[in-house]
Amino acid sequence: MKQYGLQLWTVHEECEKDFRGMLKKAAELGYSAVEFTGYYGLKAAELKKELDQNGLAPVSRQMMIDAMEKDIDGEISYAKTIGLENIASCVADVSTSKALAATIERLRPLVKRVTEAGLNFLYHNHAPEFVPVDGELPVNTLLKTFEDENFYLELDTYWALDSGVDIIRFMEENVSQIKNIHIKGGDGKGRSCPFENSVVDVKRIVSCARKIGVPDILVEDDTPDPDGLTVAALNIKTLKEWDV
Repeated sequence: MKQYGLQLWTVHEECEKDFRGMLKKAAELGYSAVEFTGYYGLKAAELKKELDQNGLAPVSRQMMIDAMEKDIDGEISYAKTIGLENIASCVADVSTSKALAATIERLRPLVKRVTEAGLNFLYHNHAPEFVPVDGELPVNTLLKTFEDENFYLELDTYWALDSGVDIIRFMEENVSQIKNIHIKGGDGKGRSCPFENSVVDVKRIVSCARKIGVPDILVEDDTPDPDGLTVAALNIKTLKEWDV
């Protein structure tokens, strides 16, 4: 059976109401793994029990850089307790050479600490990472800067495509530096949508990821309509029908 993970931001409203119940529902829908954007008050041992009971693997913890800076050691400890190997950053300014340099300096101690702890630091992109700055893509600058650390990409394929990048070629050329990918549909008008209505060729992206051996494929929708649970259910149904 093909394995799919759920990026829990998709269902963050449901998680806020009933986190334990949402984990159970994710497993019932057929998801085998989850990425966290919060722990909703559960202690690490409690969450580990919930994951085990529902047969869910923890893929990664995504968070803002400023939140990492406040308590990276606490995040590392929590991650190790629940069996999590990846901590992912989210939303960094790389729009100019000055902004990129500043982001790199903020990342240095965090990447170092995560690497020393034996975990992986994942960088989550949006579109700007694929827009050249001084003749080079910021994503490539980041990979070169941290090539001696446990630094990898959490590749958001939707946002990379939004920048105009050839996503299939990029994945093929950089697979060794990609720990997981985010997949989401888009309506061509700036909004995400279920895979079955998407102008983004999600099937082709997933097929490529399977072929080249990307470790985890995560379903996500930033602005689910009518709600996250409905879209999460529709998307995994479509993936199963595609058999990718």
